[in-house]
Parts: sequence; C-alpha cells; structure tokens
Amino acid sequence: MTDLSVGEAEINDTIKRPFKVLFNEINKIQTGSPYNTCKIELLGTNKIQLPQASWQDKLVWSKDSKRLILVKWNTDSKITAFNFFIINTLTGVTQESISMVGAINHLKLLGDTLSYNKFYYNKVMSKDTICCVVEEEYFIK
Repeated sequence: MTDLSVGEAEINDTIKRPFKVLFNEINKIQTGSPYNTCKIELLGTNKIQLPQASWQDKLVWSKDSKRLILVKWNTDSKITAFNFFIINTLTGVTQESISMVGAINHLKLLGDTLSYNKFYYNKVMSKDTICCVVEEEYFIK
C-alpha cells in the first residue's frame, strides 16, 4: 500500500487520522488556471500552528499519520513557486522546504521521500504548447 495523494486522501482515505484538514476559501490562483489557492484549518489538534499563508489545496499523509505535508504558495516570488510545509503530527514541529518553481499536481510520500508531479512553464522547452510537467523527489531531513 502506498501513501495517499490529495485526491485519494479526500475521497478514499479510510485510515483514522489524528485530526482533520479542511481547505477553505478555495479560489483559482489566477483566472483560467487549474491550480487553487486556499486557507487551511486543522480540526482536532491544538499543537500545530500554521502560519498565515496562501496554501495550495494539496496534501499527503504518511501511512502511519505521523507526518503531514502541505503545499504553501510562495507569494514573495514573481513566478509561481511553492514550499513544502512538513508537519510532525506527534510533536507539532514543522519545517519548510526551499522554494521551488511550479505548481503541484500530485504528491506521494514513501518513508522520507516525497515524490511529486509538478507543472512549471519553461520557455525554452515550450514551442507550440506551454509545457512542462515533471516528476521530482524531495528528501525530508
């Protein structure tokens, strides 16, 4: 069994999680974009403090529910960029990844490896179409 991506987490997640994650005030990041921005509310925990931020409506839990990964938009950047917001659900300790260019399509967590599919615009690689979709990995420390 693999860890759950956001679509599976919302629809098929039958695992009892330590708290609930709600996406509120969901809006397109820009008109016509398939990517959303939202606010996140955590129900059933008081040990995790999320920063005031703009979030993408994507998440992934570890199989054992000891880790939750959220996607935080990097609004300081002039280009579309994000950070992974990594939460230890037992201690409430959080960490953030470096800023990365693009927007997340899918996430999968296996141990300390976060595999993700993202879209980012690459002018050099785009000829007749806007591209690119890439698979990458982020190793959690």
